[in-house]
Amino acid sequence: MKWKTVLCLYLMLGITKQLAAQCTPSGSPTCAANISTVQQLTDCLAAGGSPNITVDLADINCTYNLSGATINLADQVDIRFTGIVTVSSSTFLPLPR
Repeated sequence: MKWKTVLCLYLMLGITKQLAAQCTPSGSPTCAANISTVQQLTDCLAAGGSPNITVDLADINCTYNLSGATINLADQVDIRFTGIVTVSSSTFLPLPR
């Protein structure tokens, strides 16, 4: 194998690991006061918290079950999921005032 091919493979594996880490709760997931990363969102949902999202989170490619969850979006915040998201009639997304 040529060194460029090996380098590309290592980079691709590193990116895949990073994306998977964002979708997997950390060892002791907690809910931060203000969510600003996908990892914080994942941890907060795993901890059963109500995330307060304060920055744009776009193209979140994680599988989330938001049934019964409450997600608070700060004013002018955009959140977009590209992964599999499950919601129910008890999922609540309050609109900013």
